[in-house]
Amino acid sequence: MGAQCTTVNGSYKEAKLRSEEIDRQLNQFATQESSVSKILLLGTGESGKSTLVKQMKVIYNEGFSDEELLSFRPTILDNLLSSMKYTLAGMGLLRIRLGNPRNKSAAKLVLSHPAIPPVGENETNYYYTLSDETIRALEALWRDQGVRTAVLRGHEYELNDSAMYLFENIERLTSEKYEPSVRDVLRARVRTNGVIETEFIACQGALRARVLDAGISLNSATPYWTVSKWMRCFEDVRAVIFVVALSGYDMLMQTEPNLNRLQDSIELFRKIGTNRYFQSCLMILFLNKMDLFRQKILYSKRHLRYYFSEFRGPDENVDSAALFVQSKLLTATQRPVFPHFTTAVDTANVKAVFETVLTTILKMNIDAYQLL
Repeated sequence: MGAQCTTVNGSYKEAKLRSEEIDRQLNQFATQESSVSKILLLGTGESGKSTLVKQMKVIYNEGFSDEELLSFRPTILDNLLSSMKYTLAGMGLLRIRLGNPRNKSAAKLVLSHPAIPPVGENETNYYYTLSDETIRALEALWRDQGVRTAVLRGHEYELNDSAMYLFENIERLTSEKYEPSVRDVLRARVRTNGVIETEFIACQGALRARVLDAGISLNSATPYWTVSKWMRCFEDVRAVIFVVALSGYDMLMQTEPNLNRLQDSIELFRKIGTNRYFQSCLMILFLNKMDLFRQKILYSKRHLRYYFSEFRGPDENVDSAALFVQSKLLTATQRPVFPHFTTAVDTANVKAVFETVLTTILKMNIDAYQLL
């Protein structure tokens, strides 16, 4: 009986020690978490959120290793093929013929090429290489005047922003010895699932930040209760960065063909800005893709007033157009907002903007601490 009692007491002590250790670890974790400033990254599809996340890795987390860069090779080649396939489909929609009828065989070859799986699904894919026949087909199509015309009209069928960059670099990207550069990786389009967290130290060690990219694309058609239910998962964030693609002013939504992309972003920003779960958050606005916006305003002849009749011009004035869009967004929500114009593929620009944003968050943290 005494031996049994000793065994029971020993088991109880062990369980108590384990429980205390778990409590200690939980308290330590809670303390660490309380020192992290969480930043939620939101925006509609094609706004450039994923590129901004990659830039944070480049700027704050020692960038991409050689192996990580190489792992993007199959993805970039798949992006190249997909962009050409999409262009050929766009030619059908716009009734644009190939400039050289002999390129029909090249088009057929590209359209029939299977998707290239990323390295995560096939570890042997690091050095994936397109066949010589496929490379010649891509080069022939890019030389074709009909394809060139379709690419210039890409806004009419939602051609992705990176297509021109990929086409102009076909020879380099399809080389047998090709190794992706950081610039290539920033333009690579990768489908993301789930929440992607990027944590780093900033402000000379004074701020630990964690950026959360939810990995989903919202739009203004999303029911309010659905948006609210989803946002409850991020109640403890210190700041929300909402990303808008300025260059979408002349484009329509894929899911809502009668809805302007920029107008959709404005409406979604209104919903998020007035949502009760984010009332205590710092609201930051990134007016992104300024480089593409500038090109369109200056050279496309697709003037902003064609899509937003209240814009009075002058046409081909980038500053006036950009400030007009900024005003539309700022008046969509009755709360303080910190706006910034960004070009997500420009590391220097993103670094300068982020330093400003993170300094603002640090000051907010200091003010909150002094009130305790």
